Amino acid sequence: METISNGLLCVEVSTVGAELQSIKDAATGREYLWQADKAWWGRRAPILFPIVGHVWNNVCKFGNRKVELPMHGIMRDLTWTVTEHHDDSIRLEYEADAETLRIYPFHFRLAATYRLDGRKLVSSFEVENTGDENLWFQLGGHPGFNLPEKLAEEADAKAKGEPYGKDVPADPSPIPGGYIRLEGYIRRIRRAAEQGCFEPDLYPVPADADGIVTITDTIFDHDALIFDEGQITAATILDRSRRPIVRMESSAPVWLFWSESGGRAPFVCIEPWYGLCDAIGFEGDVSERAYIQCAKPGTTWNGYYTIEMF
Repeated sequence: METISNGLLCVEVSTVGAELQSIKDAATGREYLWQADKAWWGRRAPILFPIVGHVWNNVCKFGNRKVELPMHGIMRDLTWTVTEHHDDSIRLEYEADAETLRIYPFHFRLAATYRLDGRKLVSSFEVENTGDENLWFQLGGHPGFNLPEKLAEEADAKAKGEPYGKDVPADPSPIPGGYIRLEGYIRRIRRAAEQGCFEPDLYPVPADADGIVTITDTIFDHDALIFDEGQITAATILDRSRRPIVRMESSAPVWLFWSESGGRAPFVCIEPWYGLCDAIGFEGDVSERAYIQCAKPGTTWNGYYTIEMF
């Protein structure tokens, strides 16, 4: 486990997947990042590459080549190399090797840099094309964040020996788990359906006039809330008193908001994606995938997201 700190925040990063493991307030010890309770969701903040979401029938076409790619790609469980480590920043890299080339037939160098700036964590990503053909890819962030009131309710239920989990019916009370405040030009959402791919219909945004989404036990019954076409520029998770917990910014054209449906899940994920899952029935070339990114030979692509802790 690798650690960076600036006196305000303390962050832990694993070399496996270059995945964030913890974001804590250095003074109070408050944990902001979801801690991978497998009863709910066993990850914390995976990096998605070279695809985000699902591909139709799990098959991706690269010209005349067809390969099977698992949901969210192949980098989450591979061990990266730390190439720079300072008190308040760390850079990890992974270069294409025999294992990745067997699944994803491109030469690349992928880097993730985490840097603390006051109460912000800046997450920067670089995709370098080290081969001699166009490098087609998508990249996404998937950090989960604690909902403090829901965590407290879960702890209280466990202390009393009461059930609390995915198998418990949704709470019919109007008490929310928290809120999500959206920033940008918000118009409509997409939904994932068959095979986790998006359907053609568009739906109203479940937000009020101020762009605030209430986190209920049923808000994610249709999987994630998917915003494409650059609608979102930033989003803030609020507690039940509408006090900010974390705020994320990114230039990603696609944002998703997700948690386990029902069962009073005590976390929510904010996912800025430079890409999108396949449309239902899509069987085209990778270059035709929604929001596909391309790095030409010898060039480097850049993306980012920031997380501000309150």
